[in-house]
Amino acid sequence: MTMQIDQRPNVGDECAEFVRIPVLDITSYEAAAKLLAVLAYPDDKKARTRFEHAAYFKIIEHLSKHPGWKNSNQWLRPDYLLLDRKMAETEYKRGIRLIRYSRMIAAKMAAPTDCCFFAFEKGRDSRGAGGKLAEYGYFAPTSAEWIAEVSMDLDRLRKKDTTANKGNITERCWTPSKPVLHLCLALQSIFNAGDEMTYLDLPFETLFNDPGMIMIVINKARYYRNFTSGIFDIPRSQQIDLDWR
Repeated sequence: MTMQIDQRPNVGDECAEFVRIPVLDITSYEAAAKLLAVLAYPDDKKARTRFEHAAYFKIIEHLSKHPGWKNSNQWLRPDYLLLDRKMAETEYKRGIRLIRYSRMIAAKMAAPTDCCFFAFEKGRDSRGAGGKLAEYGYFAPTSAEWIAEVSMDLDRLRKKDTTANKGNITERCWTPSKPVLHLCLALQSIFNAGDEMTYLDLPFETLFNDPGMIMIVINKARYYRNFTSGIFDIPRSQQIDLDWR
């Protein structure tokens, strides 16, 4: 199935928030920090700003370990680099934990396949769509079967048995991720290189110095926005719309 991506922003289109990440006008590491911040905190702009600054700080720290990058001419934001190191570490770990343990788990719960896309294009209603392929259809993302499936992923990520928290997966992962589920799925589709666990480990380092990758993620998210709205009954007024121009 060929994916047709409309890159043009829909002026006046209903959304919870329109976020522009001007990839061509800022450095790729600043764009990556902004993208990750929207993903981590779709509903909390103050926390989003704190995490964006911390992510920028950590991304620069990561890139500076490479002599080629460190010794080249770079444009840096001094206000982002004046953070207390301990505070930056705390904010960064908190945001990345949300992305790995909530947003990407929600992406797996959605688990789109070609069959789901076919159902979406043919106007199939959302009942039973998404989730793991069952014998006669699909497990809904928040079904007991699918909760049990992603619980094993959380156990692996946390390196412990989280039985006591499994009943909260819908509340902690699925529901708060709805505004950016399309962005979660875009990252999933790019990072899942044949291994379903790969995208749960979130190799977001590939975004740090690659503006092309960031544009691809945003383009895919714009496409998936229609998919998540139709299949999972998420009102467009509750979704964040992104554009890179």
